[in-house]
Amino acid sequence: MGKTQFLLTLLLAVQLPPPRGLGKAALYISTEAPLQTTRLRQLLASHPLLRHSDPDADPEDGAAAGPSLSRILSIQTPDLEAQDHILR
Repeated sequence: MGKTQFLLTLLLAVQLPPPRGLGKAALYISTEAPLQTTRLRQLLASHPLLRHSDPDADPEDGAAAGPSLSRILSIQTPDLEAQDHILR
């Protein structure tokens, strides 16, 4: 229970600046359903660490950008061959 919620939280948390995150974009590879952006928006609005981040911060000004849906690349793969191709 909670696997999808955990994964969606990781997609956003990895974008947090260090030391809480990596300050990087995320990749979501799905074999079944597309990325659930509604749930991601809910997490951004309700999670205590994620909702106080600024997704529009300018890194050139020394500010780390917070989590944003635009920093998540999503792809849906129907089979193992396609997944292997994407990972390579």
